[in-house]
Amino acid sequence: MPGAKRLSQSILLAALTLGLASCESRIEREGHYMRLAKAHMEKKEYDQARAQFDNALQINMTNHEAYYFLGLIQESRQQFRSAQEYYSRTLEYYPEYLPAKTKLARIQIMFGQTAQAADQAKAVLKADPENMPAKALLAEVGATQNSLSKAIEDLERSRKKGPPSLEVYAQLVNLYLRQNNLAQAESVLSQALKQYPQDMKLQTYSAQVYQAGDKPARAEIPLKTIIALEPSEFSHQAKLASHYVLVGNPEKAEATLRNSVAAMPQDVKRVLALTEFLLRHRTPEAAEAELQSFIQASPQSYELRFALAELYEATGLQGKAERIYLDLLAQKRSSGENEKAHTHLARMYAGMGKVSSAKTHVSEALQLSKNSPDALATRGKIALEEGDLERAIADFRSAVRTQPDSMEYIGLLARAHTQNKEPALAKEMLMQAVKNNRNNLPMRAMLAQHLFDLRDYKNALEAVDDAIKNSPFD
Repeated sequence: MPGAKRLSQSILLAALTLGLASCESRIEREGHYMRLAKAHMEKKEYDQARAQFDNALQINMTNHEAYYFLGLIQESRQQFRSAQEYYSRTLEYYPEYLPAKTKLARIQIMFGQTAQAADQAKAVLKADPENMPAKALLAEVGATQNSLSKAIEDLERSRKKGPPSLEVYAQLVNLYLRQNNLAQAESVLSQALKQYPQDMKLQTYSAQVYQAGDKPARAEIPLKTIIALEPSEFSHQAKLASHYVLVGNPEKAEATLRNSVAAMPQDVKRVLALTEFLLRHRTPEAAEAELQSFIQASPQSYELRFALAELYEATGLQGKAERIYLDLLAQKRSSGENEKAHTHLARMYAGMGKVSSAKTHVSEALQLSKNSPDALATRGKIALEEGDLERAIADFRSAVRTQPDSMEYIGLLARAHTQNKEPALAKEMLMQAVKNNRNNLPMRAMLAQHLFDLRDYKNALEAVDDAIKNSPFD
């Protein structure tokens, strides 16, 4: 059957050819998406870049470079846990990728994972013994003034040898800030920004130095520069508005927020930020009028109507808030939106003493989403008020498990443990929370307050001192 054999060989050859062509096509498409993504990165168009990196990962889920860039995007947005996950995925597929190791180590230090950070820094130094950022990271893990001084000496020596890298400048500024040496931090920043005027991290450090020193008004300059670098990123405009409030200029703060809304009126978070500002720094009536005007323009907007209900709730107009929540539920919207409305109704009813109604709505919320941290915390609060401490502890613990950085849920769990005559468990949990959120000053203050309440004055004062050392700019 020579003819049949030749036919089989021809079919096999054709299949192999098609397979190779398909493989080449996939490689070409992956490369195309990566080139597009990097072009967007250069223009700081992070949303577009992220979409293209995701496209590349749809073709090749082991693309370590795509994960690394996604980590950079999330880090630039201060979404550090998400960035940590991306850097970890990078190293999962390319364990020797040194930039990801240093980035991951920096975030691990932030979350108090010092042993893991030290391991990453040592791995970098094993591959590159003169890697200055890794040396600085290792010194920072030690967290002693001597080790910081040694790291600064090494970085300064490196800086004087030749044009310093951006990473060396950033690490050096960070270490001077850790020492609370504002003058030196400002001096290094002045030189660094001449070489890297468009670097977001350096501009952010510059704003921090001005705000912490005796020239807080000058922070306006780097904050405006950051906005110019990423004009579509609202968080930068929000920081400028907060700065104006800090220096006693609410008029400029309001103007900044109004300009932001005018630039992108369909962005609900901008509208809500303006409304919150008006509530805090103007009047509830001004905030309500602003929200109502946007609701008239977008009457179907769930977010805006929900925000109006929250405004009424916050200003003691529970009746108006109740009508909006019930109306939203009557519209039979998505399960997530309904869960949110049920949870808010439950919380409001509990505050009004309508415990039966509160229980009904929190039960409805948890049927829609059994792991909703807000619903769990609300049920836990009801249980706490009724003296059902085991139920309260279980619910608060579940809420913390879902949102481990939440001050509210951690505080509620500590309170429940304390009321259950388990102060040691509360202390242990708060200490772990501080370890995981090293730069969170309110978290440290919560620990210090708990220790004061236990009359553990020595450790309470140490906690306060530690907070000052680790968060000098909060």
